[in-house]
Amino acid sequence: MKSNFTIACGADSYTVDLDIITPYSEYFRRAIEFGKEASEGTITLHDDEPAMVSLMIEFLHEGDYDATSWKIDTRTKDLTWIRSYGSSPYASREGNDQHDPHNNDGSSRLPHREASSAIGAISSSSSRKRKPQTSPDLQPDQIVQKRQRVLNVMPKGSGRALYHTPTPRHMLLHLQLWEVADKYLVPDLQALCTKRFQEAAQYYHPNPEMIDAILWVYEDLPEHAVDLREAVFMVVDEHPELLDDDAVRESPSCQGLLRFMSSRELGRSQQVMTPQRGIWPYVS
Repeated sequence: MKSNFTIACGADSYTVDLDIITPYSEYFRRAIEFGKEASEGTITLHDDEPAMVSLMIEFLHEGDYDATSWKIDTRTKDLTWIRSYGSSPYASREGNDQHDPHNNDGSSRLPHREASSAIGAISSSSSRKRKPQTSPDLQPDQIVQKRQRVLNVMPKGSGRALYHTPTPRHMLLHLQLWEVADKYLVPDLQALCTKRFQEAAQYYHPNPEMIDAILWVYEDLPEHAVDLREAVFMVVDEHPELLDDDAVRESPSCQGLLRFMSSRELGRSQQVMTPQRGIWPYVS
């Protein structure tokens, strides 16, 4: 097996270390075992958002991904992302990821609603440049050890949500990346996307993007996206007013969620109206 391998997507090209990435992706492990991909040492990913591929490759090497280094392209109405700063340390021909989304042949995920005027505006505090997590001097075994440490420590809380998700629209980036991870069989990345989305949803639930997220999870993601549906349920359970949105109520895919929450609320109301009778003292 060749250690160096090239992954191309759109105008971007990445040199990856197979010894590092193949243990975490069944897709790439199979892809380089036979066919022209194995003989040519390269594979082209078609119909994928280049930003998501860049983030996936970052995760495969680092065990983490930095969503804050990307911002929404305000020239488009879909979820097309361009870099707000920095570049991928694994890019061999990337042009700082500042590709023109209008020339991209890959399909882009359309949001259910128009973006607000604040979408894509990353504050200076949240767009601080960070050093690459992998130093060129690190050996592959050191990178793998570091990767395991990152996976084992995933802090919670709104502070982490803001750190990983600087705007409400970035909440959808986690879902978009989850889809790519599902396609290329990277379960660890799916788990991290779910965690990041759950933390962000708890914080950004008052924003219109939360409705987009609910519809996305229930309408577009496969049924095995159970953890993401549970994350949505946890937010909706605390903020049932989200289900009053017309788009959610009219969605055929959300009817099961609506019925379950209605029965849950009914059960709560009955419990309040008929409280449990305790042990009363005997009166003669």
